Amino acid sequence: MDKIFKKFPRNIAPIVVVVDGLDEYSDAGAQTFLQALLRRFERLDHPVQLRFILFSRSETHIGIPIDQTTVQVSRLELHNVPHSIVNNDIRKYVETGLAQMSREKAWGNEWYTSHDINLIAAQADILFIYASTVLKYLANSKFPPLKRLEIVRGAALPTKSGALRSLYIFYALILENLGEVDDLEPFEVDLIRNILSSSLGPFTLVDISELLNWDLEYVQACLQSLSSVIFVSHSATGKLVQVLHASFPEFLLSSSPHTPAHLRLDIGSFHGAFTLRCLDILKVGLREHPLGSYMDRSIDRIRSPIVMKIRPSLQYAARYWLTHISKWEDETTSREMVLSLTHFIDDGYLLPPWIECLAWTMNLRTFHQAVDSFTTLQVRASFSRSWGLVSQTSALYRLCHRTSGTRRLSLCPC
Repeated sequence: MDKIFKKFPRNIAPIVVVVDGLDEYSDAGAQTFLQALLRRFERLDHPVQLRFILFSRSETHIGIPIDQTTVQVSRLELHNVPHSIVNNDIRKYVETGLAQMSREKAWGNEWYTSHDINLIAAQADILFIYASTVLKYLANSKFPPLKRLEIVRGAALPTKSGALRSLYIFYALILENLGEVDDLEPFEVDLIRNILSSSLGPFTLVDISELLNWDLEYVQACLQSLSSVIFVSHSATGKLVQVLHASFPEFLLSSSPHTPAHLRLDIGSFHGAFTLRCLDILKVGLREHPLGSYMDRSIDRIRSPIVMKIRPSLQYAARYWLTHISKWEDETTSREMVLSLTHFIDDGYLLPPWIECLAWTMNLRTFHQAVDSFTTLQVRASFSRSWGLVSQTSALYRLCHRTSGTRRLSLCPC
């Protein structure tokens, strides 16, 4: 950010940077970004033709930095806009979206009616995300989506039932009709939407394919069936897959009666299953691809090629297995977890290359955070009594700190 401000020319036309969905970033990440941005504006010694427009729900961790800054900040609280104006805009959005969809796909305008437009707008109430989700759901079809339109009609609730309730019920209908409409196994699609809702991303197509050990084409087919709630963008690391709106994972994690029990994400069980998957990936990957490399982080021409050789699934497993296990609450996998983790810790050939993998793929701060997280395993009674991790983790911690201060160190047990 400092580079942007230092090199920003003074005599140019105004530039506006739009940051949408700031509240959908992690709480700490959103607040850190906002604090850094405001501090940079506070230090300006001359005006710049640069403005930021931030869109976010009203969250405390976002409001505090704004309230404390001396920078001039203008607020527009959209929830104070009269509902009739918002709903009228939504109706225009739906009408335009259906017409554009029909024109681009050469469907004609006979497959929907003005009643459908009014119905979707009424169900959306003041939530554009409801209307947007419906349009994306209808557009994800090769033919006029009469069957999908029937599902939309069937999701209609009496007016004044609540916009969020309508959205949740529509999410449920999308997921419950996946097998019937898209000819895919609902269980497998559910697994992918659980991954995307676990907040440990971002994930690329290759990440998901390797984590699940599925063909890339099948992953793409499953993602296509979820295109009304996820989107795929291009990034430097590949095709990035993300949840379209924060309300979708909130729906999956909600204890609300509007989230059917069979669709609710059992977060503790999910994290337990992914801990085991990550440990399996580490056991195989760290043996097949020992690093034994130079630790000089300042030489990018050495570091970058090495990082590129570490498979995405191995990078993910090395970095996130500790996060998964910290959220694991499924007693049914206790024995399997104990056996798998005991094998990982007791195997002297796995811990050192895991540490080195972390050192290459993380910055120094997150590297030490990961190591500290590992040491906290010893305070979990079910682990420390079983394994006596004190000596194991203490030795590992000393190894890590010795590693981070060394310019060259081969950690591979060769």
